[in-house]
Amino acid sequence: MQEARGKIPIEYCPRMKGPKVQGVNSLLVKDIGSAIRSLVGTRARTFHDLEQSEQWKVWNALSPWYMWDNNDIVTVRWIMDTAQARYKEWKWQCHNVYQEHGPEGMPTEFYGREDEWAFLCTHFESDAFKKKGYSRRKKKNQADEAFFRRL
Repeated sequence: MQEARGKIPIEYCPRMKGPKVQGVNSLLVKDIGSAIRSLVGTRARTFHDLEQSEQWKVWNALSPWYMWDNNDIVTVRWIMDTAQARYKEWKWQCHNVYQEHGPEGMPTEFYGREDEWAFLCTHFESDAFKKKGYSRRKKKNQADEAFFRRL
């Protein structure tokens, strides 16, 4: 792939498990995270569950700066998996902010999108969310206990 108009070419490298050009991996991951924080809604459980139009917002935010072959399935999958990881991390960070500051501690990326923050706060307060978190902690504690019994 050749560089066009200053765009950074992205090709997957199996050895690096990411883009081939050194230094671009972390830059691309940061840019994916920034696009998600500023453009995407929070109502889906995962990035893959978002509507196609929401996913395209991230894709279109990257295209002015990066160049990749849309037929290269491995590269496209890496970008999508990275977007999934950044989306999950963003929601986890929002939960941490909510736990620390409550609904009043709205992060700056929600200015102008207050309804998204209100939705997340309602979600974090729901019995289903609390029950899921409790069951995950319980399973983790049981796994830890089983591991230490084997030692």
